Amino acid sequence: MDLESKSLKVIENLYDPRRENIGAFSGGKDSIVLKHLMQRTGIFFVYKYCNTTIDPPGHISFIKTNYHDVEIIQPRYSFWELIEKYGLPTRQNRFCCQHLKEYVGKGAKVFEGLRIDESKEEEIRYSNRSKKVVLSKRGRRLLALKEPEVCDTRIKNKIHAYPIMHWSTADIWKYIRKYDIPYSDFYNKGFHRLGCIGCPLGRQDQRMREYKLFPRFVYTSVKAIKRNIDNGKSISKFFEDPYEAFYWWISEQSIETHKMQSLFKIDYEKVIRDTFPLLTEAEK
Repeated sequence: MDLESKSLKVIENLYDPRRENIGAFSGGKDSIVLKHLMQRTGIFFVYKYCNTTIDPPGHISFIKTNYHDVEIIQPRYSFWELIEKYGLPTRQNRFCCQHLKEYVGKGAKVFEGLRIDESKEEEIRYSNRSKKVVLSKRGRRLLALKEPEVCDTRIKNKIHAYPIMHWSTADIWKYIRKYDIPYSDFYNKGFHRLGCIGCPLGRQDQRMREYKLFPRFVYTSVKAIKRNIDNGKSISKFFEDPYEAFYWWISEQSIETHKMQSLFKIDYEKVIRDTFPLLTEAEK
């Protein structure tokens, strides 16, 4: 049985008529392939996109134009409101996902485009930095997947289904071209994955590239950091300058290492503004 047929069979077998069956849709390459496969089964599914408030500009328009049946879910708090309330998310503490995406699906079965092959990207990210193979928590979780169905221990009665878990990235693009599926133009601009701009799970070079392309996100984050500091919340324990806090955040250093380097006089605002210049007068 070929890969397509196997995935179609998995979707049919995992469909649960006793509960809501949701196709988690991000607008990225994996989710558009999964959606296409789910629709080919002829089974009724609902498709939902969680607006993280920090996806690339124009991404929601792309979804509305090409995928009319996808429901767009608005979060209770924007990403910047989360920074103001809780501080800066890190690779070890991605509380933003919980508030912006993972809360959807209580009591439902959620079909997702997670793939084991993605663990290779996690491995490359870490081996380039440390010169040894050290997988991130997400990479280890991907490699640990044995079955296409997993219960969520954090959200009551939520079940995750992964029908394309064995697909490679090459398989994904072959399928997209075979069926001429509309995909985001950001992939033609050098993006390998689509998601939150500046996600701490991303490689540092990717985060820097994204912030240089969309500098408005930098300064909106700095304003949110300042509100957190002004309110005496978590970031204020380590920083008084919001630009320094943002500098530390994208450096991916420990607080201790950063504080050792900050013994030297650095104008962090100037460094940030020189590194991420605003593109238009309107942005200023």
